[in-house]
Amino acid sequence: MELLLSLCRYSIAWLFLIAAVSKLINKNAFSHSLVESFGMPESLRTVSALTIATLEISIAWWLFSALGSAKIAMTLALSMMAMFSLVLVLTYLWRGPVTCNCFGEQRRTFSIADLARNAIMICAMSLYLVSPELQLQSSMFMPVLSIAFVFAVVLIHLHEATELLTKRSDYD
Repeated sequence: MELLLSLCRYSIAWLFLIAAVSKLINKNAFSHSLVESFGMPESLRTVSALTIATLEISIAWWLFSALGSAKIAMTLALSMMAMFSLVLVLTYLWRGPVTCNCFGEQRRTFSIADLARNAIMICAMSLYLVSPELQLQSSMFMPVLSIAFVFAVVLIHLHEATELLTKRSDYD
């Protein structure tokens, strides 16, 4: 259980860090998608984009660090992810397809694979929160951190796997 909970914690940390860095690198594209897809006022787009990225970096740092309870950081991550997912679904229902730019991708419409990724993240966060807090053995830190990074990258590119599988089935 210690290994699974640590993978949940560090995968979420990596996902939040990668999302934040992507938003900062592609700040204009991300802030533009806030206006275009979510109807945010133009005057708030830059400050909102920077605020979201800052919150994500802060949560990632907290989850990576051994300072304080990671449960608080995971609760904040879960709140942010649940709110974001709810906004995405409601925006889709009210306005139609949504472009997100969450991981720096340009002009890609939010898909069912992205929704599945969010659900996996919410489940991982929830599992971590309902379990007792455990301390990972120091000898396992780097291997778990590495595996969590790979898992995070796979989740980020989940939509590409579904696209490949769909294209593959077209040739059969």
